[in-house]
Amino acid sequence: MPPDPRAVLLDGGADAYSFVWFLEWWPWSIGHGLNPLVTHLIWFPKGYNLAWATPVPTAALLALPITCLLNAVASYNLLILLAPATAAWTAYLLAARITRDWAASVTAGILFGFSAYVAGQMHGHLNLALSFLIPLAVLVVLRRAGNELTAGGLIARLAVIATLQFGLSVEVFASGCVFASVALGLHILAAPRHSRRAAIRLAAEVALSVLIAGMLVSPYLIEMEAGRSSVPGFVNPPHTYSTDIANLVVPTANTWLSPGAARAIASRFPGNGSEQGGYLGLPLIVILVMYFLGRPPRPMTRVLLPLLLVVAIASLGPSLWVAGYETGTKLPWLPMTHLPLIRGALPSRFSLYVALAASLAAASWLATARTRSGRRQRLALGLVACVVILPASGSPAWQASPRLPFFSPANIRAALGRNPNLLILPYGDAGAGMLWQAQSGMAFTQSGGNLSFVPNDFQHQRILPTLYGAPPTEVFANDMTAFCVENRVTAVIAGPGTPASLATALDGLPWVKENSGGVRLYRVPKRPLRYVAFGADYWPGLDVWGVMGRRMTVVSHGGPGRLRLSAALRPRYSVSVTMSGDGAPRVLVVSGSIPLDIAIPADVPVTFAADKSFVPNTIWHNGDRRVVSLLATVSP
Repeated sequence: MPPDPRAVLLDGGADAYSFVWFLEWWPWSIGHGLNPLVTHLIWFPKGYNLAWATPVPTAALLALPITCLLNAVASYNLLILLAPATAAWTAYLLAARITRDWAASVTAGILFGFSAYVAGQMHGHLNLALSFLIPLAVLVVLRRAGNELTAGGLIARLAVIATLQFGLSVEVFASGCVFASVALGLHILAAPRHSRRAAIRLAAEVALSVLIAGMLVSPYLIEMEAGRSSVPGFVNPPHTYSTDIANLVVPTANTWLSPGAARAIASRFPGNGSEQGGYLGLPLIVILVMYFLGRPPRPMTRVLLPLLLVVAIASLGPSLWVAGYETGTKLPWLPMTHLPLIRGALPSRFSLYVALAASLAAASWLATARTRSGRRQRLALGLVACVVILPASGSPAWQASPRLPFFSPANIRAALGRNPNLLILPYGDAGAGMLWQAQSGMAFTQSGGNLSFVPNDFQHQRILPTLYGAPPTEVFANDMTAFCVENRVTAVIAGPGTPASLATALDGLPWVKENSGGVRLYRVPKRPLRYVAFGADYWPGLDVWGVMGRRMTVVSHGGPGRLRLSAALRPRYSVSVTMSGDGAPRVLVVSGSIPLDIAIPADVPVTFAADKSFVPNTIWHNGDRRVVSLLATVSP
């Protein structure tokens, strides 16, 4: 740990800031008598259903004393540092139960706890880096299979483990259930006829444990269902976050022994560095080949080999990637991307199970040497396998926590009063708004945030592309005003790193501006402001134009405005649009590439409904195939 764990952050970044926020949120929300699964502190005033994010209640509970004594930043640092050690420890316990061999078990612990999967997820993904419960779950099942536990002992232990895992990652809980079902099915098929009934009974007991865990987390599931409408079709596309088959032998920059040529290949892998955790290394692959091609030392090989193949193939995703190139070859996981619950799981994260199965196979091989010299040779190869996968030095690295004087609780109250609502820049995952909110002791709300996805209720806001880094358009003043008024923003806070073009555009607004505590503050006027706002089926683009679906609403606040429609998405077709709300409905025809300007009366919601629409070939957002009709914007 660093000298002051409250002031620095391990791999400080947007994801890490979000988990710091969660560690602060749980004690704060419970202390204020709030529902901890729904918040209006972010994406105000609509709020955010945290059940669809990664709120890590298990981690928040474990770290509660540290959070109360120090702060949430210190809690995050401690938890992320403990992730590889705890994973290695539980994998060691599991391997020791299987092999009864200390050296082999230590090797298995290192191979799993310091695997490429864990090393990658330590870059901000606290919920995934904490993987110590998966080996524990397997351990209690094996103890029951060996009659070391009663049925009640298994059910009680596994239900608690499953509940705690749900509180770390719903995604890992769901994928764990899928692959546990595969493992138990293989166990039943591989069991001798006289033991098959016991294998079926074991599977039933595991299923009952999961059912009890489901009952324990039912309030969470109810909140998930209640918040379903706010979730985009895909939060992240599975085909993008799949394991490149070359990643099995080619290390990324997260690995210590990663030569330049390997890094050049790895730079083309799909996903990002934290999700490229498929690396096993040639020594471990050699061990696996020798183990599975040799004489099976135990009946477990008949389960472990097919299970390893299943999870490895599943981790490759719905289509095959080779050295950064998508071949188009369809893989068995493709149908799973259409099933409920599991459809959004990212295949690259199945490397968790690949690493665990591979480490157990390696431990079994190391423990079954028949001669002393053979054992030494095997242990030497096991040592090389461990060295090859070790994480790179300084990865992840310590970074100064970007705390600012402005966000102290006292300063927030002095500058903006009690419970102001802020628009914080840099926006979303480009900035530290979540961390600053936690630093303030949740002293303000914000119309933004960075938790998994932008809720559907906010996706029609025209200013979003500019907030996320696109150049300001000629109607920036309208769009920024619309966002701030519609979402009751008290002030815009531009912190360090705000894009210069955005800061210049804000300086051009006729609003009160001041510098304070390391930020530039723009106060939203309290007087009525003029702007045109869009709603319903409307999504902003990267330029002045946005996209209309089947139906959209437009309101010109504070005075009449003008709307511009274009059929440029499909210029060969004309679209009839029914305009209603400002008198008798009338039909407008939009065709070709010449825009149509329309006068909008003041303060009257006007609805536009298109007679035809289509699904574009281009994916608009993370696999969400939206139905569109026309382009629409404010007429300058």
